[in-house]
Amino acid sequence: MYLFLEQDIRGGVSTITKLYAQASNNYMSNFDPSNPSKYNMYFEANNLYGWAVSQALPLANFKWESSELWNEESIMQIHNEGDTCFVSKVDLEYPEEIHDSHNCLVVATEIMKANKSMLSSYQLNLVDKLEFKISESNGKIIPYLSNKTKYVAHFRNLKLYKELGLRITYVYAALSFKQSPWLESYIRFNTEQRKKAKMDESPPKRFNWGPAMLYTLEGHAVQPPTAAPHEVRFAQPRVQPSHSGSHLSARMAHGNWVVVLEPQSCDVATEES
Repeated sequence: MYLFLEQDIRGGVSTITKLYAQASNNYMSNFDPSNPSKYNMYFEANNLYGWAVSQALPLANFKWESSELWNEESIMQIHNEGDTCFVSKVDLEYPEEIHDSHNCLVVATEIMKANKSMLSSYQLNLVDKLEFKISESNGKIIPYLSNKTKYVAHFRNLKLYKELGLRITYVYAALSFKQSPWLESYIRFNTEQRKKAKMDESPPKRFNWGPAMLYTLEGHAVQPPTAAPHEVRFAQPRVQPSHSGSHLSARMAHGNWVVVLEPQSCDVATEES
């Protein structure tokens, strides 16, 4: 099951950028009244992660289902917020008649190794002009207008693909599980607290960074909240304490930063050479 679900982790297209757009803004000095008013707007969605994890998420009761019971029609009938959801391995057909409309935002991305035969004439010209070297050793996330074979996807994605014109031609396997928006209340609470937060207008004060770094950096070291600054418990061996004079220094295993702790103060030393 783990390996099956791992095939559904790919990533996708996060930015759609128009290469050229011309506005006709009536608030500008060079506005031509003979042209209709038109504005260029840039939109950005905030807290997409918060929205995503507020949806119904996998919870329990993972089990394999008979693939013979599933087809394109039955997948489209699954309720998005129902108690049970599915991840399926399917064949997808990407009809040529929707290639032009999907050209700027291809759905059902794949991790694959690109080669020159997959590039357009425009891309090939860029490769030659800029002297790019095409590496075929590593797989990349590629939005590719092609049919998909044994493609693993969540049922909500499959429903979206169908609505956008793709066809589900065959179902190989289906994994069902109970789902619930179990993180929604926590995310909503954090969002409301962020709305209430206010910037302190008082002059900035010196902050005792040492304990904060030890407490938060990858969970390697833990300082009791009530302990004095020099009373530090090292939770994992990857943080190695060593005595140097009257100081207790700790070196993080994944960086070149040294945190120096003193009985009455905590400072972060500069990066070592």
